[in-house]
Amino acid sequence: MNDIDVSENQIIVIDDFLPTRLQDDIEDLLHDGYFPYYFDAKTNLYNENEFDVSQFIHNFYKDGNISQWWECVKPLFYFLEQKLQIYPYEIERVKANFQLPYPVKQHHPLHFDSDAENAYSLLYYVNDSDGDTVFSLNNSLEHISPKKGRAIFFRSSILHAGSSPNTSDTRVVINSVAHFDLSTLSD
Repeated sequence: MNDIDVSENQIIVIDDFLPTRLQDDIEDLLHDGYFPYYFDAKTNLYNENEFDVSQFIHNFYKDGNISQWWECVKPLFYFLEQKLQIYPYEIERVKANFQLPYPVKQHHPLHFDSDAENAYSLLYYVNDSDGDTVFSLNNSLEHISPKKGRAIFFRSSILHAGSSPNTSDTRVVINSVAHFDLSTLSD
């Protein structure tokens, strides 16, 4: 599968992105009471006047700073290479978002991760949860439900938003933005 349309709003959903044992290891790590998360008052910095909630985050990789836990999530990029035959030439950021239940069933503010031409986002669902990811495409909203082991790959400039869980105890995702040279793909 290397049919990546770099000019359109293609969203690639890959179930069972990681082997089951690695899925379980990452879920156990990110749900461990001793894993270091940091409070973030908003999920989004762009739309201050829109509905938003707080979350807990852990930056695995940001601005060249590497967390001691980086090696636990770095394999996401190896599996991306295996599934789509691409590997980033630059990683911008990789972070975990840990969200708790919120009584209002509403998505967070729509935003884009990056407007750089070769920037793509990889969103990995750590656990089964409610709290869809919403994409704004062609004047409508597309919903993708969290499922443990599912990954979503998309151009970082596509407007999207997460949603807090309503019935699940947690919603944990790993969100990354990286730069790819997709011109090297062969048909």
